[in-house]
Amino acid sequence: MATDEICLVPRMLDEKVKRQWAQTLGVPLIPCSVANSSLLGVFCKGHGKKVIVPNVCEAKEIEILEKAGLEVLLVKDYTALGNLIALNSQGGIVSPLVDKETVKRLEGFFGIPLKTLTLGGTEVVGSATTVTNKGFIVHPNTAPREFTALKGIFKVYGTAGTANYGDPFVANSLLANSHGVIIGEQTTGYELARIDEGLRGESL
Repeated sequence: MATDEICLVPRMLDEKVKRQWAQTLGVPLIPCSVANSSLLGVFCKGHGKKVIVPNVCEAKEIEILEKAGLEVLLVKDYTALGNLIALNSQGGIVSPLVDKETVKRLEGFFGIPLKTLTLGGTEVVGSATTVTNKGFIVHPNTAPREFTALKGIFKVYGTAGTANYGDPFVANSLLANSHGVIIGEQTTGYELARIDEGLRGESL
């Protein structure tokens, strides 16, 4: 899980890979786990040095994040937070599965407006979207009106596409911030071109 300030990575990640990722993303890496799992992008979502984690996150795991200089918000009643929210510095989107009270709490924590919506018929909008402060790539079934809404929310250019040889849930296969992107190795040349176009982006 990457932001423009940090990147959370699994503890068992190879040292050579860590160096490559740190260089590509231009941020320090924080080895950690959530609920003793390495599925950090599924469980967490972050912006800057603020990270939300589910209540299955153990106290010792939160302590590691806080010692690394992060501000951590524990969110009850939801586990796969990374699948339910996507955001950049301008705004964010939230799944309709998340109740209004929690949305308001998240807005207060991140300090940005959040809008509830679906994308391409799916409610897991965090899985369907990878967004940075430069651009975004989104599920290929995203409707024109949804795409227009995203540009208005994120205030950057974007494209629709897939990754890792046809996965429409692009966040499964991309790790990105404003400095760089790490992409699943099965991603085709055409997919790579679409991802580059979307994440290279431009302000609207």
